[in-house]
Amino acid sequence: MLTPRIQRKVLTGKILIHPTESCFGLGCHPKNINALKKILIIKKRSKNKSFLLISDKVQKFFRYVSLSEKNLQHISDWPKHTSYLFKKNLRSPMLLSPKKEKIGCRIPDHKKIKRTLENLNFPITSTSANFSGQISLKFWRHCCRKFSSKSCIIMNERVGNYKRPSTIIDFETKKIIRK
Repeated sequence: MLTPRIQRKVLTGKILIHPTESCFGLGCHPKNINALKKILIIKKRSKNKSFLLISDKVQKFFRYVSLSEKNLQHISDWPKHTSYLFKKNLRSPMLLSPKKEKIGCRIPDHKKIKRTLENLNFPITSTSANFSGQISLKFWRHCCRKFSSKSCIIMNERVGNYKRPSTIIDFETKKIIRK
């Protein structure tokens, strides 16, 4: 569970290194442009790549994507280890999805990060905690070696049992982008 102190740190730009179903992820507040830029620098990642949003509830994505309660009828039960691409709305920061009109969203199937997200009033970004093109980090101690605890909050938890990243499905077309 996130303490109010840690919540404030995420709000003010700290990077949260968190477990996911298959690896550790880097997350931040989606509207904190400086934190998003920090993640790009940490990962040595192109600023043209999109971020994924994770949350414990679909409704928390409404601030960033064009999704209505009516659309929710099509998602009766969010499938495990699946991300959906939704059209971004005008309030969505450009850096979240610079070259695309859609943003990926996922409700994690990992108890610890899901519980952490319940304590936040916003989704966080999530991208694998590795340098671009390198293997994903699977262990807390590897994250501690790679990242500074001065600029990051590192959750001391285990990753889930999935071997691969989540499936990505375009919500409108139902096309599977990544399996």
